[in-house]
Amino acid sequence: MRNINLKKPKFNMVILGLLSTILIRYTITSSIVYFYMFFLILSILTTIILKKIETKKKNIYLIILASFIACYTIVISTSEIDYVLKRYMIFYLVLIYCLIKFVQLDYFFAEKTYYSLSIMLNIFSVANLYQTIFKVPLLKDYMDLIETGFYYHFGESSFRTMSVFNHPIISGLFFIFLFFINFYTIKKKSIMIILQSLAILNIYTSQSRSSWLAFIFVCVLYITINKKDILKNLFKLNVPLSLHIIRFSLLLLFIAFIFLFGESVVASVIKRFGDSLSLNSTSGSNLQRLSTMNLILNHMFSQNLIRIFLGFGGGTVSLFMLNNPILIDNFSTPDNHYLTLFYEFGIIGLLFYISLILYIIYKFYSKKNRHWTVNLSFLCFMTINFEFIFFEAWPVVLVMLAFLIAHLLFNFKEDQNMVIHIN
Repeated sequence: MRNINLKKPKFNMVILGLLSTILIRYTITSSIVYFYMFFLILSILTTIILKKIETKKKNIYLIILASFIACYTIVISTSEIDYVLKRYMIFYLVLIYCLIKFVQLDYFFAEKTYYSLSIMLNIFSVANLYQTIFKVPLLKDYMDLIETGFYYHFGESSFRTMSVFNHPIISGLFFIFLFFINFYTIKKKSIMIILQSLAILNIYTSQSRSSWLAFIFVCVLYITINKKDILKNLFKLNVPLSLHIIRFSLLLLFIAFIFLFGESVVASVIKRFGDSLSLNSTSGSNLQRLSTMNLILNHMFSQNLIRIFLGFGGGTVSLFMLNNPILIDNFSTPDNHYLTLFYEFGIIGLLFYISLILYIIYKFYSKKNRHWTVNLSFLCFMTINFEFIFFEAWPVVLVMLAFLIAHLLFNFKEDQNMVIHIN
């Protein structure tokens, strides 16, 4: 058995990254992200220069590749440098930082990050009850309300909760993360039930159709990954009486909820979807997305081979959308991150990312004895990629994605008897 002594980190830069990118959406704190990026670069350089890094060659190659792609992104995107810094550069910096931290701390870094995420997101979840009740964000006066074409419905019954994220789709996405993080990090059943109920409520009140679909998708994925443990726990004979009471109480509550509110919930879901799943949909958001897809594909395939394969550079799709309005004037996003990748980085960029997804899926399923944090990261990673069909990645999403990709690509030590001591 090997014993390794590690120094416990004082700050979790992933959590600070999520907070700083959330604060971009608030007028008085929008510049904090630049200070975060400065300290992130400082932390990376300090670690590389002052500390000895020993790891598998594959991990070194990952760090070098991430650094190379970051430099390439900057070089081809000089005309939209502010956009690139707040999105792509923060993604690559967090990715490189996380890879280095995994070298230093192994699985402990992921564990620490998820426990910190659980605390932060559960606080947001409880605070979001204010929006559910009063139909207005607590910090409305500080928000940068720049979502052109999106009507917030403050104070109305049709208001969609958005927590601190300034958009219901992003809010729904992070509460899906929270739902699965709680399964792995909350040990006390009674507390977990309360927190999970709140997470589901927040996903529902976001009124985000893409979040609802993603939630169903990832729930099925969770069951397939954990089916053996789920079946074993369900049919376990020697369980405490308190657990039987909790299960029975939950069943009664569920039946009561269906009896009292089931019809209205189903009606509101049907109303929210409308004919959006129909091939002849008249939904404004659907028509905007489909028309945008047609516009970008036609534009790209009318370009020369260099543009088709390499794209126009980071941040350029916003200007293209502004110059080519469809249904909504001043709407600057394709609402599909795969379309954004295709326009900005061409077929090569899009295929590279799709290949990355396929490789991570292969790597995940090819390993049998997976650490619990790997399972959790895979669920979150697949949730993001499902939702990328419906929105363009925000900086806060890219910070989370960078952590997930670093975790799922990293080649951990295979010694199962290794004991890590955190000082």
